[in-house]
Amino acid sequence: MLSRNIAVVFNYVVLVLVAFGSVACGDDSSPTAPSTTTPVVTPPVTPPPPPAAVTMTGLSLKAPRSFVDSLVLEIGKTVQFNLDAEYSDNSTKRVTDEATWTSSNDHVATVEKGLVTARNLGGVNIRAEYEGLEIRSSGFRVERGYHFTIINVSPNIIGSIEGTLENTGKDVIDEDWYVQAILYVDGRDAHVAASEDNMYSDDRYMFNESRRDFYIIPDTRTYDSFELRIVIDSEVAECVGCQRRRR
Repeated sequence: MLSRNIAVVFNYVVLVLVAFGSVACGDDSSPTAPSTTTPVVTPPVTPPPPPAAVTMTGLSLKAPRSFVDSLVLEIGKTVQFNLDAEYSDNSTKRVTDEATWTSSNDHVATVEKGLVTARNLGGVNIRAEYEGLEIRSSGFRVERGYHFTIINVSPNIIGSIEGTLENTGKDVIDEDWYVQAILYVDGRDAHVAASEDNMYSDDRYMFNESRRDFYIIPDTRTYDSFELRIVIDSEVAECVGCQRRRR
């Protein structure tokens, strides 16, 4: 009986040792530990910088080509200037009505919202101001529409005044015109010969060529000097050589 108990104890010890050895040596059939993966960190997206503010860089003044080429405006005529604002993004904006307009001489020409009106003979320029910037036009002249030059004139022995006109301005074909002589006695205006009441109506006095002779017979009163005027449809034309002359 004792030997049987010893055998049972021996077998139990053997089983324990076998089990311990299996654990110590490892078992290929045991599950493997899960592998670990390093997480990928995505850097934050940097937003693009805000667009640069658009700023005004300059002004541009515009006028009709015909005016720019001549820089002459006839009395009573108008010309439209326009103003453009230029910006840093290469865009433009028409600001004619919003700008402040001034004339260098309101007696010669006035301006309102870019519309220039010629008033009297002389030189003038136009200034436009918008949001702190300003620009000036080229200087231009205000003239009469008709220009003549008297290239010779002389009172002859019978009291007539003769001369030759040269047209250096706008043509006056088929328009009524005449030469007016203002006669002076002792420095005072004494008489007007060939006045509007005596307008030349003969075709010989229609100025349809570049040069034309004129002939005036004053009244019989004695005068010591005279001055000439060219009148076209009641408008006095600009005339070189029409200054007062001694008889």
